Amino acid sequence: MKSRGDMETTRVPAYSALVPMLPVTDVMGTIAFYEQLGFTVGNTHTPDGESGPVWAWLYNGQAHLMINRTEGTIEATHHSVALWLYSKDVKAAHAMLESRGLEVGEIGYPPYNAGGEFHVHDPDGYAVFIAQADQVQRA
Repeated sequence: MKSRGDMETTRVPAYSALVPMLPVTDVMGTIAFYEQLGFTVGNTHTPDGESGPVWAWLYNGQAHLMINRTEGTIEATHHSVALWLYSKDVKAAHAMLESRGLEVGEIGYPPYNAGGEFHVHDPDGYAVFIAQADQVQRA
């Protein structure tokens, strides 16, 4: 293992993306949920002998997500995995998702996001926060 000094002089090339992959119990149901959030299916994989996909890649603009079917129990909470989507108009996103029949939380204005944010839960219980984009700070 290299020392910290060696690591500082040898930089890792910049990454072009970070794409989380969530285990889900129903790939098609999860696809349908994220399509309501505006995501598009970029690719799926259905193995021989399966009736539907066991993996999918979804995207909306620069937001990407992979999902894969699991046979295990999912215990998603706000303290386990949470996804953050940034919108240019959080109020319009809230109204649109509510009009589609999703159970959306109230828009809150925490100290770290004065522009507002709210959340929904996907079919497996993962929290998906939608926050005002102009509050994002880049390093």
